[in-house]
Amino acid sequence: MATKETLAREARRWKEALGEGETPALNAEWDAEDEALAATTVIDDDDGGDDDEMGDGDGAATPTPVVSPFAKEATEESNDTSDEGETLELTEENVDKALDEVRPYLVADGGNVELVSIDDGIIVVRLNGACGTCASSSATMKGGIEKLLRQKFGDAVEEVVNVSGDLEEMSVETIEQHLEKLRKSITSYGGEVSVESLERGVCVLRFKGPQALAFSIAQAIKTKFPLVRECKIRQVK
Repeated sequence: MATKETLAREARRWKEALGEGETPALNAEWDAEDEALAATTVIDDDDGGDDDEMGDGDGAATPTPVVSPFAKEATEESNDTSDEGETLELTEENVDKALDEVRPYLVADGGNVELVSIDDGIIVVRLNGACGTCASSSATMKGGIEKLLRQKFGDAVEEVVNVSGDLEEMSVETIEQHLEKLRKSITSYGGEVSVESLERGVCVLRFKGPQALAFSIAQAIKTKFPLVRECKIRQVK
């Protein structure tokens, strides 16, 4: 650390050197002081103090970033291709074990994820705690959990669905029962609808009426029954 006297001497030295058309060498006293300061500087990572996040030189404190397991999976997927094409068997045990890779990240944010069921390649999970009400829950599902499960189980995964409450039983009968509750409104808008088939999460409806009404009915069914991954409309005359 330069004192006022050192600064004054340096200024005079530069003035004299420049007057003679020379460029002076760096001040040896400053160099010695900088080396001594660097040698006695100790970075304590455990004292809770603020570290210098901008330091690039030797001895600078570099904070350890919190790395999302989603980023880790993306890195392994792009850099390690030795296991490409190898997938795990789609079982509850294997899925739950895979979810263990993202749980620490979710728990750190005050949430968690649980496996609800597996049905015809549709994996149903439930985001709990803060994750269940977080505005980024969709990003967590698509960019994190679903991406990880598709990487682990490949084409065996048809879809990954998040349910907030109890899972509604999905069958032709239960969907028909729900449509019965909507029947009065559907009829008032000039529509008729019934369930034609239900297979592997795809529900086919026989429908007569305005196209906009058909879209609303399909959305209502998918909202009520998360396991319905697609709702197809077959128009009849």
